[in-house]
Amino acid sequence: MMTDLTEEHSSATHFLFIAASGEGGNDGDKSAFAWWLRTPKGEPLASGNNTLTSSVDDWPNAALLEAVLEPVTQRHIPVGAHLHVISDQKFFTDLLKKDRAVRRGEGYIKTSGKPLAYVEKWRELDMAFDEFNLTVRAGRAKSDLGKDIFLKLKDFVAILKDNIDNHADWTSRPG
Repeated sequence: MMTDLTEEHSSATHFLFIAASGEGGNDGDKSAFAWWLRTPKGEPLASGNNTLTSSVDDWPNAALLEAVLEPVTQRHIPVGAHLHVISDQKFFTDLLKKDRAVRRGEGYIKTSGKPLAYVEKWRELDMAFDEFNLTVRAGRAKSDLGKDIFLKLKDFVAILKDNIDNHADWTSRPG
């Protein structure tokens, strides 16, 4: 069993695990997200969690964007870092893997010709990546350690979502 996260991406200096749990539509605030930032050795650096501020149909995309934006804009990731984002949402990791200059050049348009959901958030994220000179890669967890950390985060965010109306019951833990 690997004792570090370099199997996920060998040149990464920081690993950001992101997860969301929720519901969409007109059911109120029922979506939560969480993120855990780790070193290549798997040691916790920072963590965060929150709810979406309004009910949205495409809650996974909205929540995962916030889960990446939060640690970047709060400066938990140092300038020039090589960031590897880990999520089980292939559509999201595929978009993150695409070079941000390509996203911009395509006008944040999907191959279907429709604009990406939350275009302004994607622009904000790309500007933050630029500002902090981050090299960004993304994918699913591959290593045993990565899978273990991710599953714990998924369980944690499910508990957050189930207790969404009881914020006093939330515990912030760095994974």
